[in-house]
Amino acid sequence: MHRLRMSIRARIMLLSMGFSALIALGVCLASLSSARRSAMRATAQSVELRLTLRADYPHDNYWTQATIEWSDGSEAVLALTNDRLPQRFPLEAPKTAEWFVLKNLIQAEGPSPFPALTQIEAWGREADADQ
Repeated sequence: MHRLRMSIRARIMLLSMGFSALIALGVCLASLSSARRSAMRATAQSVELRLTLRADYPHDNYWTQATIEWSDGSEAVLALTNDRLPQRFPLEAPKTAEWFVLKNLIQAEGPSPFPALTQIEAWGREADADQ
């Protein structure tokens, strides 16, 4: 198992507090032609997700829950804590997808209005590697 090279393997959409941001992780997909975007697409088989939240407490807040939506339309709800270390979410079964979306983020109660995601990782392998 290794960390997938997400820069060319997946698109991650973050939806939170009325804002949305497309993170292409090193590749601005919007500026590429559709033919080039299609050529960059690859399918990955993920076995674990890891989320690291920014933890500059008491300045920061955190999310207690988030939902992952996969490119096939399936979803999984993740229970988050205010841990400073990466939070690991092993998948029940390997998940093959082109991309996933992090959405429906629920903020914890507290005086700070500033939850933030520092890093998101998908661990697994390229699905095409076995063929």
